[in-house]
Amino acid sequence: SRQWTTTSIFYGDQPESEFSKEKPKTWGMCFCLGLDHVPKTQADWFGDVMAIIEFAQTIALEVNCEFVVEFRLSSRLWYSETLGFIEDDPNKKNDFATIRLMLENFIRQKHSWIRRVIGG
Repeated sequence: SRQWTTTSIFYGDQPESEFSKEKPKTWGMCFCLGLDHVPKTQADWFGDVMAIIEFAQTIALEVNCEFVVEFRLSSRLWYSETLGFIEDDPNKKNDFATIRLMLENFIRQKHSWIRRVIGG
């Protein structure tokens, strides 16, 4: 029911083969939120980030699992920066202020970072 500020939202999952003998099976999953629109919008884009993190926190607490919160570039899929962890500890709070600052920095630096990598 959420009105997202971007149309670039994806979900993916897959069984983790290295843990396939474990019971129950271990799955890797991701929620992907495109942030290319952030420099051009006045919308509450970080509310979208918080909604995904809070949803994943609910899952982590319910099934005793953990998630990694990462920044990735769709143009360089191998590049990622860890922003934080969503843990199954009910006393552990997500540091939304730090995550926002890190995302804003990566979004601002994205173009200069790409130029450095490709030599432009």
